Amino acid sequence: MYKAHVYGTMTFYKDDASIDRKHPFGTLEMYDVEADSLNQLVQRLAEHFGTDMK
Repeated sequence: MYKAHVYGTMTFYKDDASIDRKHPFGTLEMYDVEADSLNQLVQRLAEHFGTDMK
């Protein structure tokens, strides 16, 4: 069983167009997720935050 507890206020995602360019996500709401495998956990986090698994 894999679990993740996500929270924060200074989270950034990287823009692939530029190496040193980062964009803030802003304040994240707390989010708890459980999964049977690490791959499934990452997939569920990606879906929740509207991104891909990269």
